[in-house]
Amino acid sequence: MRANLTAMNSQSRSAPQAAGDGGNDWAAKAADLVEGAVCTVRHRAVEPIMAATRFIALGAIMVVMAVSAAILLVAGLMRLFDSYFFGSRVWATDALLGLILLGAGAALWSRRHQPVRK
Repeated sequence: MRANLTAMNSQSRSAPQAAGDGGNDWAAKAADLVEGAVCTVRHRAVEPIMAATRFIALGAIMVVMAVSAAILLVAGLMRLFDSYFFGSRVWATDALLGLILLGAGAALWSRRHQPVRK
């Protein structure tokens, strides 16, 4: 059994054929052609999809973090105003934060772009 393995090993170490041998290296050419096609498909299809997926995932994470920060900010302001400024008059805290948020919404609404009419 050992002799067969040695013989196969010595055959695999034989020198490769020359590139200009008259087309006898068709297997290498076919492999290179397949590899080139796979690389082209990856470059044109997979990489843009991966970039878009990365953009969407990171955007979703940033939106979740921004919404969480906004909720925590408003909750903290409610507690701060209710405890220290208005002495447990919740209606005053609600009114003040309602006016602040209404003003912020009106400012953002006024900056929106008007749709183009044809």
